[in-house]
Amino acid sequence: LYATSYAGVNYLSSNYNAKVNHCPLGTWSIPASTPQFKRSANEELVIGNFGMLGPQRDLKMCAEVCKATDAVYLGSHASNHKPYIDEVAKLFENVPHQIFTDWPDDVEIQNRLSACDIILMPRYSGVYYSSASIISAMNARRPIIVNHDPGYADLEDVVCIAYTTEKAIEWVNRLRDPAEYHKAVDKIEQYLANRNIADVLKKAGLV
Repeated sequence: LYATSYAGVNYLSSNYNAKVNHCPLGTWSIPASTPQFKRSANEELVIGNFGMLGPQRDLKMCAEVCKATDAVYLGSHASNHKPYIDEVAKLFENVPHQIFTDWPDDVEIQNRLSACDIILMPRYSGVYYSSASIISAMNARRPIIVNHDPGYADLEDVVCIAYTTEKAIEWVNRLRDPAEYHKAVDKIEQYLANRNIADVLKKAGLV
């Protein structure tokens, strides 16, 4: 599996199989790119989700959304949780995917997020992504879809909220429209630009 670039957007090649690929740190790194969304019909949509994969993540939603939208799934996983890796392999058996099993640093995480067109962050009912995680993901300047309350009221108009798989699929299809895609990215840009980064980090509990 390798990465290339089209119109400023990084995307994955079509050399996929149905197995979980293991990429140790340093073997696959994608430079960050500016958010653009100009693709021909035969190019794959890449949906990413990062953080330790486990039972609290709604990976079934990720798999169903990718399958319904003909998207490639890009995710990460801590290598000492092999039972979950096996579970992921079953969930994504019929979905092109890339699963990382390393412990990446902040730069590498942003590189991977920047390789995605859309960032999907679903969790099961009663379990939520922290606002800090959402704000960190914003640095990739990609539309973010969550399936729960994002925590801060001022984030509700910035992220795409989808409480069901069907709604998440609707959001992905909607974001295929370049105008809608750029509108979502612009909201993130404005959110970050209108706030002092120190204040954002403090509010997110990162400092």
